[in-house]
Amino acid sequence: MQPPPTAFRFPLRRAIAVTLVLLVPVGLFGALRPAAAQLVSEPTRLGSFAGAMRYCEERHAGSERRYRHARLRVAEALDGMDRGERIRALAARDRAYERGQFLGESLDGRSCRELLKLSEWKAFTD
Repeated sequence: MQPPPTAFRFPLRRAIAVTLVLLVPVGLFGALRPAAAQLVSEPTRLGSFAGAMRYCEERHAGSERRYRHARLRVAEALDGMDRGERIRALAARDRAYERGQFLGESLDGRSCRELLKLSEWKAFTD
């Protein structure tokens, strides 16, 4: 008589193996996701930021002018781009404003304030 296969003889070992097989790809996808976010071009990021600032200005600013100030500073930066980059930036701006999102993240009052505090946008908010 033959002994049963080891996978059935040690059910805990089998459960751990199945769990690893299922979770490792999920973990790898999560690790790659931030890298994918960095693949967004600079004109798209600037345009999305300008659209987000317009959205925040109209919905969450009240009497504050910092969103408008940041948006106008980005518009100055867009003037120096070539035609193709400017078109991509303007399309991203319109999408961000219409959807109320910045690169896929929904904008509320808190996220608008946090977006202004990020170091990559300090050049546009000082």
